[in-house]
Amino acid sequence: MRITVITPTFNSERTLERCIKSVQSQTYPCEHIIIDALSVDATCSIISQYSRIGDKLISESDTGIYDAINKGIKYASGDIIAVLNSDDYYLNNDVLQLVSDGFKDGTELLYAGTRYFTNESQSYVDYLPSEFYGYGSFVSGWHPPHPSFFVLKRCYLIGGDYDINLKVAADFDLMLRFFETLKFKSKKMDKVLVGMSPGGFSSRLSSIFKGMIEIRRSFLKNSQSVSAYYFLNRYSRKFFQRKLSYLLKFYKA
Repeated sequence: MRITVITPTFNSERTLERCIKSVQSQTYPCEHIIIDALSVDATCSIISQYSRIGDKLISESDTGIYDAINKGIKYASGDIIAVLNSDDYYLNNDVLQLVSDGFKDGTELLYAGTRYFTNESQSYVDYLPSEFYGYGSFVSGWHPPHPSFFVLKRCYLIGGDYDINLKVAADFDLMLRFFETLKFKSKKMDKVLVGMSPGGFSSRLSSIFKGMIEIRRSFLKNSQSVSAYYFLNRYSRKFFQRKLSYLLKFYKA
């Protein structure tokens, strides 16, 4: 199966080279589409430096990261869509081979683990999500990490793309729709595939509060009610999962 990797960028000169190299080092061939929001730093020069035949660069204004990803989906020729942000990267050269193998049994959604770097000194915690257990999982606080979420392109054609009216939680909204409303066939991979840099827009305090509002809107869109304790459960679970992974890492060492 063909794979398209979509990378949205804006003034990403600090991390983009690592991201591109991780894609180009894959043993499984892929198309790389980079959607740039008119960067004013060296981002486009870096893209040109590493440009390969068959890759695409689209440089134009957009309304945000999810608008950029939607454009990438539109232009993608792959059967499988991967989204890799410019400050993230594949941890190993065989990531896309593993992803391709994971779709051979009729799987439509594949999710795996993500390595969260806690600071620039390269300390990190690994997060591997639990198994999806059906309708109601998202309300209980479950959802897979977006950097390690892979989807058949035809799922987007059936279920729609990212809601650009949601500026923080459009990835949550799309996963809720694909897993629970549309019930695409999913599979968990017990591997940590993607390294995610510290910080980022969605980790800012103001974005967390905005994300809470948007997540509530997403549940309502998908005809699900959410309790007043949902966000406490969601963020406490995320905290303890990552804290436990961090402690186990040093215990094993």
